[in-house]
Amino acid sequence: MVERVARTPDLIDPHFTSFAPDKLRQERDERYQIGYRIAHQLKLGRVYAIDEQPEKGEPDYFPFGAVAEYAQANGMGERLKKMMATPAAETKAFEERQRTQSIAQLLLHSNEPTGFYSSIGGYYETLAIGDTNRQPGADLNAMWYLRNAKIFSKLMTVAQPGDRVLVVYGSGHNYWLRHFATQTPGFRSVDPRPYLKKAAAKKSRR
Repeated sequence: MVERVARTPDLIDPHFTSFAPDKLRQERDERYQIGYRIAHQLKLGRVYAIDEQPEKGEPDYFPFGAVAEYAQANGMGERLKKMMATPAAETKAFEERQRTQSIAQLLLHSNEPTGFYSSIGGYYETLAIGDTNRQPGADLNAMWYLRNAKIFSKLMTVAQPGDRVLVVYGSGHNYWLRHFATQTPGFRSVDPRPYLKKAAAKKSRR
């Protein structure tokens, strides 16, 4: 299941139906390089697109603009700037690791518990942006939760008892998708790191 919006009720990703291995030389997108590659190797018949994005007239699932606007208008601009310094530094560090690490090593880092549990802290910091009437930071957190809840809801409409589901998604969704997989009856969150460690070790021996 990948981060793409489906246009049909069955949530089948039409891009996978036309996938061929030579596409891997043309597409750098993780949906191709990880999702479609693995599905092809396993000879799966379909990949599901479970992303959620607002349609026309629907609310923004990541209303950061309202947070920034409020902060600038109410003397909280520097505070917000400091909040944003951490994710900016993490992005820079990731780009540096890309120079020397394999994909498996990069994914290992992204799936470390300290990483996805601490990532939610950046969202929660924005709860301080607001007052007793306007609370754009709280709105941001509520809408981000809603998007992830809808994503997992779509996963639930497709998954059947006994299925093993690989979810290929941006790391910013890690905390909530793991939360739902852990807390929802009938589902279990599986740590991908043993598989990634095996892949990283195989790569280093080449």
